[in-house]
Amino acid sequence: MKKNSTCTLLIYLFFQLCGHTVYSQDTTMKRMTNALMAGCRAGTGALSVSAKYSGSVRLKQFPKYSAGFNLSYERILGYIEGLVPSNVGTTIVFGTAGAHARYQINSQLAFQPEFSLLYGQQDTKKLIKVSTVQYQPGFQVITTSYYEQKTSKKVVGGHLEQHLFYYPKKVKPLVIGFSVFERFLDAEYYDEDMGAALYLGLLF
Repeated sequence: MKKNSTCTLLIYLFFQLCGHTVYSQDTTMKRMTNALMAGCRAGTGALSVSAKYSGSVRLKQFPKYSAGFNLSYERILGYIEGLVPSNVGTTIVFGTAGAHARYQINSQLAFQPEFSLLYGQQDTKKLIKVSTVQYQPGFQVITTSYYEQKTSKKVVGGHLEQHLFYYPKKVKPLVIGFSVFERFLDAEYYDEDMGAALYLGLLF
């Protein structure tokens, strides 16, 4: 009877240990998640497209929570009417680097707020009108000409974004995201913006 009890206890401990080991390996394997995403953004000030990398590490003690960092590259495609004067053409490209937290709502949904610093460049072209007056006997001649003035400046700022990510069960590497964002920067004609964005990407 004693022998049977000892064997049962040993078998129970063995399976408990194996089960714990398997769980730990599974946790280690899935602890880090990465995503590459393409995004389009529509704000109150401009439209833009972006490419984004996001990396997250799941917390051991709180497996529903993750923390990580994100990098992105963005290009402004167009501005709302009236924001930029008609004689001005301006382009902005910038990158962002920041940190985020993530809460796994369930196996298919996650909420991720993030804050990033923004750094980039604005290139501006202004069409300058120049009028010259020549006086002739009895009348005057006004000649109008234009020249292009080009300027470049570095821009810096901050970017806040709140994502909701969806992971379809049928296409496991796919991630679809929707977010709202707010940003502020020291660019000419475009110093703040807020709006929504859509993302499509792959997990790896």
